[in-house]
Amino acid sequence: MITATREAPKTRQLRVVKPTSPTGISGDYVSHPCFTRPGTEDELFGANAERIERPQWTSFPEIPEEVTLKKSGKTKLSADDEVRLFLRYNYARYRLGLLAQAQQRRFSKVRAKNMETWYRRAQEARTMIVEANMALVLAMAKRSWVVNVEFSDLVSEGNMALLRSVEKFDVSRGFKFSTYACRAILKGFSRLATKTGRYRQRFPTEYDPELERSDY
Repeated sequence: MITATREAPKTRQLRVVKPTSPTGISGDYVSHPCFTRPGTEDELFGANAERIERPQWTSFPEIPEEVTLKKSGKTKLSADDEVRLFLRYNYARYRLGLLAQAQQRRFSKVRAKNMETWYRRAQEARTMIVEANMALVLAMAKRSWVVNVEFSDLVSEGNMALLRSVEKFDVSRGFKFSTYACRAILKGFSRLATKTGRYRQRFPTEYDPELERSDY
């Protein structure tokens, strides 16, 4: 008597592939055609590079109506300054990725110092972009009304969405950053509302220290 035996299904192994840019260089940056062009570094970071003056917002999340502008007279970035800032940010990350790949093959102290320089330049450009668009988060938080969500939580979630937008925005498509960031901020508010609703279903009441039983 022959019995048919069923073989156990083979497990499929998943292979995670790190995304690469069109130039073949792995790294977390948004590519642009000018990155491989000679003279881009001097144009963006050289001595003759144009100085960018950006607005700096001072906000107080505890007081939604309190939004003031610092001494800088500009209320928003111009289109050219915005493009230039994003090119600086992504070009610095592009150069940092090149140095990181070379550093993995062979360690060099000089290359490590260059990596610190390009990392600092990327962080400076990112800080300038975020500071210039902080008022966008506050404006979206004032217009949005989410049940059982405090205003400070909305601002915090909006700031995180703004940071993610800066990393993913492609300036070569010709759109304004505020258009892209507004959609990301609204999606962040929607995720926060969903997460808060699930939390309220599990914990309908909040902790109140005044209702705690005394130790005496």
